[in-house]
Amino acid sequence: MQNFESSLAFAIYFGCASLLVGVQVQEVDAAEAQLSADEQTMKLLTEAAAKGSEGAGLVFVGTVIIKGKNKCLGTEVSVGQIVEGKYRAASLPIQGMYKVFGTPKSYGPKGLRAGQYVVGWVKCQNVVGSVVGGTTFNGPYARFQVKAGEVVDVGALKLEYESENIFAGSGKIRLSIEPTSQERLVETRKQTPTVMSKLVTRHMVLAGATERQVKRPGL
Repeated sequence: MQNFESSLAFAIYFGCASLLVGVQVQEVDAAEAQLSADEQTMKLLTEAAAKGSEGAGLVFVGTVIIKGKNKCLGTEVSVGQIVEGKYRAASLPIQGMYKVFGTPKSYGPKGLRAGQYVVGWVKCQNVVGSVVGGTTFNGPYARFQVKAGEVVDVGALKLEYESENIFAGSGKIRLSIEPTSQERLVETRKQTPTVMSKLVTRHMVLAGATERQVKRPGL
């Protein structure tokens, strides 16, 4: 088996296996250990599909943030659900794809239980790949669905921010939905071609107005 230390396949299988099958990852037998990560992931997705609403799927979700005329090179997106009127994150924030010395990082899909989700907030990072600092824009902004056993591309939320009064900290944001970058999908397909052959595109839908006034990024 190849070295998966920095590969998407490693992240999918070991990062999402417990979510997909509903149990903690356990030692695999000798026969299963010979499967490629692509085959292992397909096996998990098949098992997840059989669980119906209790199963999980893999989702490509991201964001494109533009502040003024500058595109944020590092981004995060938080997805979750509205429970009793409050946003509850379903997982840790999802890091957007970036490169280290030309090598793509954080381009794989996220494992989520079957259900309805919203994009709760997005962040423009001060330092690419760092969770410290940055500008957070709170939503919710869009909604999407994940079905058990599927691999779905819900696209990327594009947020354009323009400052209107630097002293008052007021501004305006414009929202739209963009396709997931082809580079991200191509890199994923290199690692897990069989999994990616099952990819379906079902873009997220904006929740609310496409233009909104904001007091200050992060509020």
